[in-house]
Amino acid sequence: MSVKKRGASLLVGVGAITALVATAGAAHAADPVDPGALDPGLTTVNLLNINDFHGRIDDDNTGELGKSFACTVLSTRAALGADSTALLSAGDSIGASSFTSSSQEDGPTISFLNALGLEATAVGNHEFDRGFSDLTGRVDQLADFDQLGANVYERGTTTPALPGVRGHRGQRAAGRRHRRGHPADPLARLPAGGGRSRLRRPGRGGQPRRCTAQGR
Repeated sequence: MSVKKRGASLLVGVGAITALVATAGAAHAADPVDPGALDPGLTTVNLLNINDFHGRIDDDNTGELGKSFACTVLSTRAALGADSTALLSAGDSIGASSFTSSSQEDGPTISFLNALGLEATAVGNHEFDRGFSDLTGRVDQLADFDQLGANVYERGTTTPALPGVRGHRGQRAAGRRHRRGHPADPLARLPAGGGRSRLRRPGRGGQPRRCTAQGR
């Protein structure tokens, strides 16, 4: 091919790419949303999400790591508005955990997340570390939160395999929390730990919770 023809081909190629980029930009452009068009009767809901917690309730046998995490969750939820904020997990809440939790088959972590008021968790690969039957049996019975996995099916079917998806267990979980007698204050339900870390309840005037950690 001559230099002249190669140059013409290059120009055509560049022109095609430019047109493609321009088209793609136009296709992804979105019209701005006018806040005034939203229904004023709608309820604002905040989704406070965690992921890959991996049972990190402790890393030095004092429990301060878990209490610090709990303080962050409680303080953030209070700032957003506790009544309109749902705590969720994107998965791997258990499994590959610290020794304090893994040595007890992640029971302490499940109790910890129950105490924080976790509403639901998607299942990651580590939720299956001890097998599917352990997740749907022991773990599901201990947890006050739903186990969700819309892409987890019974073998050879398209039937959802997890009870949280199949049965919308959220209402039943709420009832179970009530039957277990959990107090309204989640700070009273956090698993006991070592050290001198503590969570302070709010003072008068509805001030947000303050969390402190004292060294030994």
